[in-house]
Amino acid sequence: MAHKRAAMIVETRNKLIKAAREAFAANGYADSSMDDLTAAAGLTRLKLD
Repeated sequence: MAHKRAAMIVETRNKLIKAAREAFAANGYADSSMDDLTAAAGLTRLKLD
């Protein structure tokens, strides 16, 4: 059970990093928001809080 949760955490992190890299490359750091990043990663901000 703990292994499955750890794998989900890693997957979520990787999705967010990928979305951030793409958004930063396209829009720049200053013009990228957490809402944009989480939407592109298929996440919600609630999941991150």
